[in-house]
Amino acid sequence: MIKSDFTDLDQKLRFALFGINHLNDGILITDKNNKIVFLNRSLQKLTGYSEKELLGKNPKILKSGLHDSKFYEQMWQSLEENGHWEGEVLNRRKDGTLFYERLKIIVIKKNDGTVENYIAILSDITEEKRLEKDIIAASKIQRQMFPQDIKTAFFQIKTYYKPKRYISGDFFDYVWMKERWKLYGVVGDFKGHGISAGLLMSAMKVIFHNVIRERKPLAKVVKKINASSFKYFALDTFAAAIFFEIDYRTMTLTIVSAGINCFLSITKKGRKMVKIPGMFLGMFEDAKFEEQTYSISKGDILYFLSDGVIDNLPRKMDWSNCDFQTVYEKLKSIVEKGVNDDATIFGIEILIGDDVGREIKKRYKIHTIDDFYALKEEITNILKELHADNVDIIWMALTEGINNAWLHGNKRDEKKTIHLSMKSIRHKRVIFRIRDEGSGYSGNEQVKKLQGHIEEEFEKRLFEESGRGLLIMMKVFDRVIYNQKGNEIFLVKNISE
Repeated sequence: MIKSDFTDLDQKLRFALFGINHLNDGILITDKNNKIVFLNRSLQKLTGYSEKELLGKNPKILKSGLHDSKFYEQMWQSLEENGHWEGEVLNRRKDGTLFYERLKIIVIKKNDGTVENYIAILSDITEEKRLEKDIIAASKIQRQMFPQDIKTAFFQIKTYYKPKRYISGDFFDYVWMKERWKLYGVVGDFKGHGISAGLLMSAMKVIFHNVIRERKPLAKVVKKINASSFKYFALDTFAAAIFFEIDYRTMTLTIVSAGINCFLSITKKGRKMVKIPGMFLGMFEDAKFEEQTYSISKGDILYFLSDGVIDNLPRKMDWSNCDFQTVYEKLKSIVEKGVNDDATIFGIEILIGDDVGREIKKRYKIHTIDDFYALKEEITNILKELHADNVDIIWMALTEGINNAWLHGNKRDEKKTIHLSMKSIRHKRVIFRIRDEGSGYSGNEQVKKLQGHIEEEFEKRLFEESGRGLLIMMKVFDRVIYNQKGNEIFLVKNISE
């Protein structure tokens, strides 16, 4: 073992050896035949081998067996051609455990060019690799937290997200509230990158979903989001964001800027970056935010972008003759060329227009069951226009209502007539009215008995004829009401609040 008080060494050499022996990095020196002639204390600590166990041995004693022969061939080729090699190696300690090292090997040659020694410098990066693995896993989880692209009768959404590193400070989200006919969304960018920004993004997602469901103007929603998230911001952190609300009843777009001050609008009226002022999130707990409202129409294209995209847009960009997909591809190409920040693209295309809320009134006279089945395509298409869910199930339940009316109609009258009407009320619900010409049925009494026991009774009578039709109607429709005589039934289905 080398001691600091060796008297036969030059003072400078003694100091140098003393320093080498106390480095954090492992130092290993071999002769020209690759036999170990020196190792410092850090290498002993890293490998678990003592100086006595390694001196005179080949460094391959540390090999893990997990690198193929090609790996070592390339290493020796670099040493022969360049005089050095550097890379990451997975080796094995004396106790059998694996460790990652960053290894640098330098060739020492004599004046005649022949090899005299190899010096290896080893840095333990096991913990770094473990942390890197965790970060990669966290990155995958973060990606899964973002909502998927979607296409509905109302809109289609297409997104693109690229972090600068593994974990992004960008976030985006949307909530489609069909019962309100409103689409809410946000694109944001936390200052910084990495785990802290990713955690802030997770907190913001939860707060956004909780607050957005409150029936408040968008500016007040953003104010509450800022106040609720303020405690999560450190002194030197803040977030830039843009929030939007699309109301399909009024065909309007409401925007609140919280630091992201523009969005791309491509409409029949023009193609431009719309600029709007707004305070950052996390700057002041009681900050106030302002709304800007714009009219929208079928075919309009909106793109909300994080700063990583906005800052790299060319000053003049031609958006003429661009459809939704083409705009997306142009923006994506800008990001893929290389940006020095996290980048998010959030695109929306409006797929329905001002005719979305038209009232519908229909009346039919049914003389045979076939007359009713002939109406299936027309009625189901109307339900689809109203954007009702589970149209086929509604049709099935309506069929039960018609069958019941046919069964309880005036049996003495061979030429039966059933009156069916269909009406939408303020686009919130659809009402079917079925009236027969019979003596009536004690429907309301049966409805009252079954209320609160629908699931239980449904299982019992699923394969029975008696009472099954009424149960199906009660299960599918939100309200089932008979008139006093019992020959008229109202079936109410809520489409939205």
